[in-house]
Amino acid sequence: MVDKKKIAILFMNNFFDCVIDRLPNTFKIIYPHSIEDNNFIQGAVTTPWTKITSEIIHQLPHLKIISCFGTGIYSVDSNAAKKNKIIITNTPDVVTEDTADIAISLLLCLSRKIIINNQFAKSGQWKVSPPPLGQSPQGKNIGIVGLGKIGKRIAEKALQFGLSIAYHGRQKQNVSYQYFDSLIEMAKKSDYLIVSCTGGEKTKNIINLETLKVLGQNGYLINVSRGSTINEPDLIYALENNIIAGVGLDVYQNEPNIPEQLLHMENAILLPHIGTATEETRIKMLNMVIDNIISYFTNNSAINPVNY
Repeated sequence: MVDKKKIAILFMNNFFDCVIDRLPNTFKIIYPHSIEDNNFIQGAVTTPWTKITSEIIHQLPHLKIISCFGTGIYSVDSNAAKKNKIIITNTPDVVTEDTADIAISLLLCLSRKIIINNQFAKSGQWKVSPPPLGQSPQGKNIGIVGLGKIGKRIAEKALQFGLSIAYHGRQKQNVSYQYFDSLIEMAKKSDYLIVSCTGGEKTKNIINLETLKVLGQNGYLINVSRGSTINEPDLIYALENNIIAGVGLDVYQNEPNIPEQLLHMENAILLPHIGTATEETRIKMLNMVIDNIISYFTNNSAINPVNY
């Protein structure tokens, strides 16, 4: 039986084993396969790949907080959580630097043909012909879709490579970069279109065939936000028909499933959602998940609530 004197926390998997020893002994750790009495579970910890559905929430009548690993909370039924007055937390800010690095890395790989030239050297082709030429980012235009913390850091890094910065978002911000209230107009003037906005219904398929057509044959698309922001069939059509020059993706609509057509395209650089995948950042994220739990039950307030 669960010790009624301790606060029971449901961990959806053992991903957090390296930091759970930070929990005071007033907490009791429970895993899904060992639930003995749902009535004593007051907190839950989850990841993007372990879902907390409305059914699970319904089974936990005393659940008060769900602490999510990552900036997105899409693995949680947020409507059910709100209905039951359950706080959801995430791990923002600590992911900014690494995610911005991946965006710039994809930009450089695409423009300088890093992946293609890597294979060129390994295959021995260099012995018989000169390597393919890339393009310098110097003097090119970058359009950022969503100038939040990650978007701003992408812009700061991009400036170091001589790129001109523009952005599109819900409203103009107090920054020196050019603002476009029209995504289409910004895409027309962009050599690189980087998506770093939030996910959800409001941005679903915001990048579609219309956007890609105006980005044009010399334009590159990069996505480090959410897979839902890109209409994948439209993207595949655009790549197959040379409507855009190439794409760099770290996220997809149905992860870990990547559309088969993309896997065979030379002008598509595909990463397995590694925007935050450094040892240093993952440890910070794991600790923040625990910090949210401790803070809530110690101070009656979470550090990073996102739904209240």
